[in-house]
Amino acid sequence: MKLVIAASTALVLATGASAGSAIAADFSYPIKGTLAPAPLAGAAGWTGFYLGGALGATFANTNADSDVFNFSTGNVISYDNGAFGSSSFSTGVYAGYNFQLDTFVLGVEGEATWLNAAFDNGNDFGAFADSDWQFAISGRIGYLVTPTALVFTKVGWAFTNVSVNSSVDGIVGWPATGAVYNDGYRNGLLLGAGIEALVGGNWLLRVEGEYTLSAESASMSYPAWGVSYNVKPDFLTARLGLAYKF
Repeated sequence: MKLVIAASTALVLATGASAGSAIAADFSYPIKGTLAPAPLAGAAGWTGFYLGGALGATFANTNADSDVFNFSTGNVISYDNGAFGSSSFSTGVYAGYNFQLDTFVLGVEGEATWLNAAFDNGNDFGAFADSDWQFAISGRIGYLVTPTALVFTKVGWAFTNVSVNSSVDGIVGWPATGAVYNDGYRNGLLLGAGIEALVGGNWLLRVEGEYTLSAESASMSYPAWGVSYNVKPDFLTARLGLAYKF
């Protein structure tokens, strides 16, 4: 009888151990179908080419100076004619390519802007300067504060047309001819920053500011008189832009 009870007890224990091992084995397998992290909303929504237009205002400033050659001594005397500025309506077009990398957006952009800037300083040798077109290319980097809102900055190089002219009417002693102009497109560093929003899936609405620091001067001179007039303008442009992403 004792042998039967012992055998029965052993059988029960063995059965329980087998069942426990089976249950443990079931739980030892990795859980399948684990959910992946949800993708960033609007992921890759910024990648692609875009083309747009902008309206804004340009505030320009330049220092003017004159160089006078003394024929008797051979020396050049420089005069600071002061600073003068200009404010004007400006407009332009821009195009570029964005590449979204997680929460960062990298890109390259080209632009053409009609600055419509004019400097008038008729008291200094009757000269004035103006700037119409500016062309620039820049690299951009931005951070997505939300899936559809980008804060960006850009650095590039600008080519700005700067013209220096002479208004000789009414200026006694100045020749009406013989002026030599060293002007045209001038190089400069372009810095910019702004906020851009992805609207309706394919529209990019932005507000931005750009500052162009000229690296070259433009001048007008009278070699026969030994006089030159030099300007080196800088430009600050604030604008609103709308582009379509392809």
